[in-house]
Amino acid sequence: MSNKKAIELLLLLRKTIDTFTEQNTGGVLYEDIAFIDKVLDAAFGKRNLSSKFNIPVHEIHTSSRYWYNVYTYPETTHIGFYGEGEGEISWPDGGEQPNKEWLYVVKFPTGAHIFGEGYPTEVFNAFFNELKGFNPKYIDTANSALYFDGKNAGEVYANLKDIYLKHKAEVQKELDRKRIAKLRAELEKLEASGE
Repeated sequence: MSNKKAIELLLLLRKTIDTFTEQNTGGVLYEDIAFIDKVLDAAFGKRNLSSKFNIPVHEIHTSSRYWYNVYTYPETTHIGFYGEGEGEISWPDGGEQPNKEWLYVVKFPTGAHIFGEGYPTEVFNAFFNELKGFNPKYIDTANSALYFDGKNAGEVYANLKDIYLKHKAEVQKELDRKRIAKLRAELEKLEASGE
């Protein structure tokens, strides 16, 4: 039996135990759950994910067996296990779903609100398109989410903050221009009423 098949069976067993535990209050040996969790952590642990995605291990924080938070700026991204009931992409462009794989996910559920006031959709679209340039394996445009495999995840992680700050500066410049135009209009109005 291959390691991949063994891990798939452990995941299935763990999911079955979770389901059984939710439906029944007794009969589950918690030592068995702890053992399975140890094996799964050894297989998918933070060090393995760090190596696979080229993200520093100290930035990966356990959230659950199938989900690890990665603290980035401006949003928390994550590494998750996707496929066949373990996690699905809501509206994947092209309709293709992952098949039992770990993916680094960069997601902006509030869209352009990430840049603050004014909901600058043009800037957000440019930002999102720049991130698409890192060739995500899956894209969910409707939910502003990008799913990267191990090939490109580290590069996205390393550049995300700088790309965000570049586009945030564009938003700030536009807000400043609008504020200046508004103040000039008010000043002209005051000057006209004072003559």
